[in-house]
Amino acid sequence: MQQEPTRILITGANGFVGRHLIAALLAPLDGEQAKVQITAALHAALPVSKTEPFGAAGWNGGSVGGQVTGAALDIRDPDAVLSMLVEHRPQQIYHLAARASGADADRQAVQEVNVLGTRHLLESARSVSPSPRVLLVSTGYVYGSTDPGRPAREGDSLAAPGRFGLYADSKIAMEAEA
Repeated sequence: MQQEPTRILITGANGFVGRHLIAALLAPLDGEQAKVQITAALHAALPVSKTEPFGAAGWNGGSVGGQVTGAALDIRDPDAVLSMLVEHRPQQIYHLAARASGADADRQAVQEVNVLGTRHLLESARSVSPSPRVLLVSTGYVYGSTDPGRPAREGDSLAAPGRFGLYADSKIAMEAEA
């Protein structure tokens, strides 16, 4: 009996981490081709091709044998997020979508994507059955400055609001959504 592929949704799939995550998920394990079906959610403003889902990001995904499907998604739209989950029925979600630029001075846009987008994703994931496992990706910046000799740990205190910029503040708020 052939095993069904694991259905995976990756938000922010066309970013630096997303492209590497997809490559890792597609890599053969113990000489056997990975059994995954990945929905690569790209920002709705980027053109998405069904045959080359990463063309807009400068990477076409290579030969993935139909295991990766590109799909436009505006994470700020709760209805679009729910529709994506209902349509693709992911078992696992890797949430990478974020406004990450430290130079991004648009506080509202950063909050809408990083905080509200996460809220929409988590609420939608809770409302579908069966609920998928969700991995939220944050940043070490939530801990502020750290000693290079002692990397930050999850139990460490969070950075003071406003001290390390919009991005760190938004990721602290994003983590509070979980």
